[in-house]
Amino acid sequence: GKIVYALGKRKLWKIPLHAPAASVKAIDLPPHNLLRVSADGSRLVSVSPDGLRFWRIWDDRVSLEYDAGRTPAVVENLQIGPDGSTAIFIAEGPHTPRDVWCARIGIRAGNLSRLNPSLTGKPMGQVRPFQYLGPGGKVRKGVMILPAGYTVGKSYPTVVLVYPTARYTAHPAKFALGDDARVANPHLLAAHGIAVVAAGMADGRSRRIPELVALVNAAADAAIRNGWSDPNRLGLYGQSDGGFVVNAVITRTTRYRAAVSVAGYADYISRWCSLDDQGNAYGIFSSMTSWGNLLQGTPMSKPRNFIDHSPLFQMDKVRTPLLLLHGRMDPAVPYEQSDEIFVALRAMRQQVEYALYEGEGHHPADWTMPHQLDAAKRILNWYLKFLTH
Repeated sequence: GKIVYALGKRKLWKIPLHAPAASVKAIDLPPHNLLRVSADGSRLVSVSPDGLRFWRIWDDRVSLEYDAGRTPAVVENLQIGPDGSTAIFIAEGPHTPRDVWCARIGIRAGNLSRLNPSLTGKPMGQVRPFQYLGPGGKVRKGVMILPAGYTVGKSYPTVVLVYPTARYTAHPAKFALGDDARVANPHLLAAHGIAVVAAGMADGRSRRIPELVALVNAAADAAIRNGWSDPNRLGLYGQSDGGFVVNAVITRTTRYRAAVSVAGYADYISRWCSLDDQGNAYGIFSSMTSWGNLLQGTPMSKPRNFIDHSPLFQMDKVRTPLLLLHGRMDPAVPYEQSDEIFVALRAMRQQVEYALYEGEGHHPADWTMPHQLDAAKRILNWYLKFLTH
């Protein structure tokens, strides 16, 4: 008498074991983004834009048993009890920090935890996905986070988040655009009167500096045209490959008044020559894969390519104050990359500061909380100093 349940996109298949194929039944499913069937096969739980709902499974259909109400925009890790009467999940939204939520039949969905009680009642930025024309007339997808208390017609100091993929634009429904922007939390900046625009750079993997500069400038120009951003108070933020973009852009233009590069790099020669703790030549592997079409060889066979594509060799053109942050144990981008940038800019008598975090790796979201807080304060104060005064 045991039954196997198989979920399709629109059907729930009930497959009795040790029974003829003709006894298999297909039941229409309700609209959903997430769906779970209880272990005893009596219920299913669905999550959709309309909310979280409990359904009773009958022999040939499902019927709504309880509407638990709306949840935040993003629901993940949905787990349900053996009889399907209880659901526990992780939820977050553009203005709702990630928390554990719970719903039961007869009890509407609500917080089971409040991991950030200090944020309750705090003003948040206004999140607005938007489209604009980028280089070559291609439509780009960006995300604008306007300051708390935004006034129509007023232009604001603005930080452009950059990364040569859709890293910052792929999750506008997540709090602070997802964990990758944690130490440069857009809502923290918005609470201090600074707007944030995530640049649409979904196909920026080429790492050709003129193309990257054009993509970044297009996002800034779109924010200015929409009346959101003050053209005289623009900043940049990037981490890892995004840090490379920041380091590259400020060698080609002086329009940005402040920049932050976290775990970034600027020298393809030293990256190619770098070793990790296990003696692996990470840079050589990268030069054959993600950088292959760009560098087309080795520092010995194509030295001009390595120099021309390395922002380090153009640091004498930088006029933008730059804040560098790096983890000393970064396995992906050796901290010596930030060392080089700092030494070069200091030698050129440019405004540069550098914080190196002991014991930390590549992603700030994984750093210890004291170091995350220190980094967030440094970033905020850097932008306040150069964009608002």
